[in-house]
Amino acid sequence: MHEEELLRELPKKLYTGRCRLFVGGLPREITRDELTDLFTPFGDVSETFLSDKGFGFVKMDTRSHAVTAKEELDGKFLHAYNRRIFVRFAIHGATVKLKELPHCVSNEMLYHACRAFGEVERAVVIVDEKGKPTGEGIVEFERKSSATKAIAQINDHVFLMSTNSLPIIAEECNFTDNDDGLPERLVAKTDQLIRDRELGPRMAPDGSFEEYYGRKWKEHYEYERQKRAKIEQELLMARQRLQSEIELAYEEYQTQLLREDMRRHQEELERIEASKFERMQRMGIKGSHQMTSAYHQSFSPQQEIPKPPPHKVCNWNDAQAQVDRLLSENNPTSISADGASSSALPNFGNVEIPPSIRSFLESIKSQTSGSENGRVHPGFYYGSPEEILLPPPSPENELDVNQNENPHKKRQKILDGHPNSQPPPSPKASTSQLQYPNVPPLKKNNVYQEMQFFR
Repeated sequence: MHEEELLRELPKKLYTGRCRLFVGGLPREITRDELTDLFTPFGDVSETFLSDKGFGFVKMDTRSHAVTAKEELDGKFLHAYNRRIFVRFAIHGATVKLKELPHCVSNEMLYHACRAFGEVERAVVIVDEKGKPTGEGIVEFERKSSATKAIAQINDHVFLMSTNSLPIIAEECNFTDNDDGLPERLVAKTDQLIRDRELGPRMAPDGSFEEYYGRKWKEHYEYERQKRAKIEQELLMARQRLQSEIELAYEEYQTQLLREDMRRHQEELERIEASKFERMQRMGIKGSHQMTSAYHQSFSPQQEIPKPPPHKVCNWNDAQAQVDRLLSENNPTSISADGASSSALPNFGNVEIPPSIRSFLESIKSQTSGSENGRVHPGFYYGSPEEILLPPPSPENELDVNQNENPHKKRQKILDGHPNSQPPPSPKASTSQLQYPNVPPLKKNNVYQEMQFFR
């Protein structure tokens, strides 16, 4: 229910049940026109009912006009008929009393909520002297059938008006007149009334029979009050326990709803992902055909894609066998770039092995004799043809023992020709400025062809 609808002023209706007056003490000779003319000076009269038992009903247009007519005509003496009439507000038979209303319910909210059962004339939430709601309300319908329908449906079903799960109870409203009360002229003068009024108001004398049993009655009143207060306290505690259980159950219910919602979202997400995967598969199959056709269009039949370069890690079994053949043969032999021997090189020609290179190969053979299954020896050095002649620096403070000698240091001694040679320059130096003693200058291409199988 929107707040704008609640803040909108409720319509003021005319000729409602609250404007209906009861007229008693009427003579049987009076007519409906005379009764209507009696109330016309105070406002518009919509309907008039006259009974042959001496009473009638008159409905005025507004509540204020009905109040004025009641004050003026109540107790009026009709000289034409020598009768005195009395006027009261009639009981609204289509009034429903609601209990256990939440504190958030207002008059407007109650009015709009009860319109589902029929046309509502008035809806009021009862408050205490401080303006706080007491949990009870009164709803006045236009017709008796609407009130009966509201009572039946509210009591047979669970009727709620807020987030609070406390159901509302509906019952017929018992009319009480606390404005006019009981005038003396309306009291029936019976024999019992006369006997009861033989003794008037008084205080019972001390020690008398009336005073003794009066004390007994007061004790019983106190017992009823205490019993009623105890029962009300127990009922209140039971209500609080039930409210706590309901709150916990409601939280669990909300948690279960969230789990179900998350599960549905997860299933929907999985369904979307599966559908997306299927579409991607279909698009991927179509895209592969397009890519293949584009590949054949971009390359001519005479063109070929270059093969990738060989891996740098060589097979040490093949390399060691080639070194043995190089050292055993007297005639010059060439080595191809992929590690296989051949009689002639396609690009660089045959290369003769100088004595210094032969000694270098022998040292490599001795170092690689322990390698197995092509495992790379830790002393082997990778690099360009210029960097192959640069041995890495040996660790400091290392013992110069044959069995524990560092392979890098041993190779440096072989290349330098004496054990106490100077350390090589830093790698930043140019290779063209390097000078090694006892090593004849070699051609770059020849060295590259000789060392190519180690890459």
